[in-house]
Amino acid sequence: MRTMTAAAAALCVFAFLAAPLAAQEWTDEQKEVWESVEAYTKLAMEGDVEGFLEVFHPDFVGWHKGSPVPDTYDKRVKMMQFFLPLAKVLYYDITPLAIRVHGDVAIVHYLYSDLSAMGEGGEPDWKQGRWTDILLKQDGKWLLIADHGGPDDDGENEDD
Repeated sequence: MRTMTAAAAALCVFAFLAAPLAAQEWTDEQKEVWESVEAYTKLAMEGDVEGFLEVFHPDFVGWHKGSPVPDTYDKRVKMMQFFLPLAKVLYYDITPLAIRVHGDVAIVHYLYSDLSAMGEGGEPDWKQGRWTDILLKQDGKWLLIADHGGPDDDGENEDD
């Protein structure tokens, strides 16, 4: 119950802070890019491994905030095939902060929050953080060519 109360409080703060950001006016190009981000995020949150992996460009390179080095397409595929089926997402939200489109390249900065449990009977865990996705448009479809991000620090790793 304590986790749910903390999650609800964090959600209220997140919604309050993100409201001005959501009020931005986006161009049609930016809206198209954001719709792609929303669509592939939904695939991931629903555990659709194959659907989610279809948006990754073969030259993808990503750098999770908690990793000492970037990962490749092959490593990301392996990770997603392992973790996505284990995760049970109870709630998620993403909020765009900035979207830039330059021809067939788009850069998207956004916040995320989710409440999810890992494995059967796992305890729900609230996470929030930020991601930057770099997309490349090929054959009319936006593909992830790079990303960087992860959860915000929760203070557990700070020196007192």
